[in-house]
Amino acid sequence: MYYNPYHQARQYDYQMYKRYLQYLPRQISAQQAMEIATSEVPGQVVDVDLDQENGMLVWEIEIITPQGIKYEVDIDANTGSILKIELD
Repeated sequence: MYYNPYHQARQYDYQMYKRYLQYLPRQISAQQAMEIATSEVPGQVVDVDLDQENGMLVWEIEIITPQGIKYEVDIDANTGSILKIELD
């Protein structure tokens, strides 16, 4: 197997970036984001991720409905407003 130090460095950078995002100030907790998302798209939450999109913190909530359809709901981590609902 070929050793690629650049790949390892990118993985490390991504992990550091995710840690950095955890400490940025936000008003909405993961639990609150899940409640907001499931109020719009009823179902089982299968993944919650905090990410940065266009310079703002966004909770990305993945939900599977009782019919088996998977949605991703993006919620502004500062205001709690729903930014986007899309089929995943």
